[in-house]
Amino acid sequence: MRKVTLLGLALVAVFAFTGLVTSMASAAEAPKVLSAFPNKFEGTSGKGKLEEEGAFASIECKKDTNSGSFTGEKSGTLTLKFKECSAVGGKCKTSGAAAGEIASEGSTVPVLISKGDIGILIKPAAVTITCTGTLIGEFTVKVTGTIIILMNVTPGKAVKAKEKFELIVKQSKGKQEFTTCEAPVESGVCGESHTLVAENSLNGNKKENSGDESAENTSAAEKEFTIDE
Repeated sequence: MRKVTLLGLALVAVFAFTGLVTSMASAAEAPKVLSAFPNKFEGTSGKGKLEEEGAFASIECKKDTNSGSFTGEKSGTLTLKFKECSAVGGKCKTSGAAAGEIASEGSTVPVLISKGDIGILIKPAAVTITCTGTLIGEFTVKVTGTIIILMNVTPGKAVKAKEKFELIVKQSKGKQEFTTCEAPVESGVCGESHTLVAENSLNGNKKENSGDESAENTSAAEKEFTIDE
């Protein structure tokens, strides 16, 4: 009788371990973009804001444009141009951009935020924003770090060519809506926290977490694509 009990326990342990391994493997599955590559996309958004946790002179923009490309199943590029940007009564811009314009570009990786929620991890190049003519004088903000945004598409359902899809970018008081993701679990992607970091000259260039938001953010791709979860 004892042998049967021990065997039963052993089988339970084996099944439990198998289930754990299967669960871990499933959790590590990363979303993939299924499409003909490269697949370019572009879009626009309404009002946006870059806000620091330390609340030092938030930068607000009235609109932006985005363009980029899905270059592979797990890779892409993105260029953002924020327009009519200002802070404390003055205009803000990045080097080489027109007055009131902030330009940013970087690479992207599709990620699984949670079951059914597909995100994009954006790794922008560092930029320095200069704000002039403000009520508190000229100041600069260096922005580095990474950001996760929600891609409002249904996994497994094709998004037709030229069909609009929504990108949801939200933050509150400098904290981004999403700072972690579930897959892929690899260095520089999931398994660590993601946030933008601002170094504001008004605050002695102290590093502060910051958040980005934009409204009515829609894009459309040249070719059909599907996000496979």
